[in-house]
Amino acid sequence: MTGIYFKTHKMPVIFLIFIAIMAITRFLVIDMKSLMANDKFNLLIMVVSILILSTAAGVLKFTEKKYQTQNEY
Repeated sequence: MTGIYFKTHKMPVIFLIFIAIMAITRFLVIDMKSLMANDKFNLLIMVVSILILSTAAGVLKFTEKKYQTQNEY
């Protein structure tokens, strides 16, 4: 990400969102038995957080295409 920033002068935040979604998904896959047995509220929080992050990635992608700026370098 640092290399991309210095080459394009843009911060690729969407990659961080994808990494967060993957981390939550891995946590769900590994700890699925303990989440289902102990607390369904934590499972709901994980699913809602993935939904929110996915929506944020979609909004960023949409605004990136709509409000694309030209570099003056």
